[in-house]
Amino acid sequence: WAETYAIQGLQLDPRRVSGARVLNLQIRRAWCRANLDQVELAIREAGPLLDSPMVRLAPHRLIPLRMLLGFCQLFAGNPSRALEETLRSIEEAGEGAPAALQWEALLQSLDIFLDGAPKDPILNRVDLFRAERPGDDPDARGAAARMRALLAQLESRPDEAVSILREWRETAMRGQRRTSKARYLHHLAILLMVGDPISMEGDGLPADPVDLLEQELRILPDVGAGYHRGRALLVLAEALWRRGRVAEGREVLERSIELAGEIQARGLRNDGLRLGARMEAEEGGNDA
Repeated sequence: WAETYAIQGLQLDPRRVSGARVLNLQIRRAWCRANLDQVELAIREAGPLLDSPMVRLAPHRLIPLRMLLGFCQLFAGNPSRALEETLRSIEEAGEGAPAALQWEALLQSLDIFLDGAPKDPILNRVDLFRAERPGDDPDARGAAARMRALLAQLESRPDEAVSILREWRETAMRGQRRTSKARYLHHLAILLMVGDPISMEGDGLPADPVDLLEQELRILPDVGAGYHRGRALLVLAEALWRRGRVAEGREVLERSIELAGEIQARGLRNDGLRLGARMEAEEGGNDA
């Protein structure tokens, strides 16, 4: 519906619509394109808007636009450029940037890091990630918990990071934003897949990354969100494989690679092929 709203708005008589409103609708429509996995179209529509002074001088437009271009870079398989583009949105916007939008950019940076970007760009700007999260709703509290967990993760305290996400998980799951809830579970699953397993028994929460990732897939929208579904499938495939459920892992990996091909997410597809090669190599070594 958001895309329909934006398209209808752009079809209004230009004499009756302000230039500012047109820009807002163009940015919204481009984001809708990206959320529906139409990334190349989103880039064609959004890229030229950066040249507009009404974008560069307006943080509430500049941040979403730079974030969009960052997401498109991630989609295309350039996580380092995606992270730099997203962080650049905050730096270019300056002190006048709305705090809520800055946090959206920080959360996207966190997710790009989880999906393969190096940590140095975050460490070089770590003070940004220590800022207080505005708001007291479940989505805001979940976001703040993820940021604290990231800081613990970067400081080589994975047990603490897991404990933070465990403590705030139920609150985060009461939020309204499906992708935010899904990525919360994704973050926790990844932390549980590295280092020693950490028991979560006694609080009714799943301790197995497989359970978390399957829940993530149930939460994600059925329409669009192809990148996030493909990424969840990829991590799920690895989690199954690590637990010796090789046939299931291979089947899920094939689904991830197939989806990545359908939506033309080159980086996701390449990551899937690399995981498949690792599976083959390790299984071949075990058979020798």
